[in-house]
Amino acid sequence: MMTKKIESFGRLCSARVVTSFRLGGEFYEVVKARNPYGTHNLLLCYADDGHAFRHGSYAVLDFLAQWGLWKPLSRAMRAVPSCRFELVSDEEAA
Repeated sequence: MMTKKIESFGRLCSARVVTSFRLGGEFYEVVKARNPYGTHNLLLCYADDGHAFRHGSYAVLDFLAQWGLWKPLSRAMRAVPSCRFELVSDEEAA
């Protein structure tokens, strides 16, 4: 497992990299880190500077699903043991 320093809620913390991907010319990483409340959540951050811009496991999973990033989504879902996030096709949602 790779770890790196990221900036989350204005403070520097250590995070475990779950997966990384490219979207629109930018590189992003999904990391698992301790939040200010003492529990661990997924964060979505820029790979170059480590600045987190999406906080919370379900917010990150939703972002990946909305953009159709299925491989990173699958990897991120495995990092959340209590994940009850279900993938629903457009036909099932209608």
